Amino acid sequence: FIINPTAGKSDSRQRIYDMADALRTRHDLDVQCVLTKRQGHATELAKKLCQTGEELRFYACGGDGTVNEVANGIIGYDNAAMSVIPIGTGNLFARNMGVPVDDIDAALTVATSHGSRLVDMGRLTLLDHPEDDHGHAFLIIAGIGFDAAMIDDTNPELKANISWLAYFVGGVKNLFAPKFRGTLTVTSADGSTHTIKNLD
Repeated sequence: FIINPTAGKSDSRQRIYDMADALRTRHDLDVQCVLTKRQGHATELAKKLCQTGEELRFYACGGDGTVNEVANGIIGYDNAAMSVIPIGTGNLFARNMGVPVDDIDAALTVATSHGSRLVDMGRLTLLDHPEDDHGHAFLIIAGIGFDAAMIDDTNPELKANISWLAYFVGGVKNLFAPKFRGTLTVTSADGSTHTIKNLD
């Protein structure tokens, strides 16, 4: 279980710990609970564990950011799967997958008792600094410009207190900011590309 301790309004850790203990006891599994310490930490943890080659199931416990980080850590590893325990603010991925978002016990039941299914992932590479690796996998949407600035400017403390309304504040801050312009190139699995220039 990779748990974001700052996700959502309520601290759901004890219920997650109890579920982990139940899995450990009932199925004699090696179950670990790890708290993330910073942005990007869930990706690091998942990738490091995947590199062991052991069969793994990760439980991403947090919001869409935590889910995205775990997904970025396991991408390309056939020995890993991910379940979602939605304890974040928006929980869009969980909603799209039919995972209960208002009942953590029901979400834990779905995560531990249902089978697996394949999910498409997109990959976005930003080339604003070609020497840096700016590749990111995404599950729901990928945004640049206004929507990305709005999310980036959302105060985490405000989000913890007023939930999704905090995004409104971030949106107002960026409503009249200068527009971004860029070139979008879509590369298909077969290697073909389509480019749109001066996109805003």
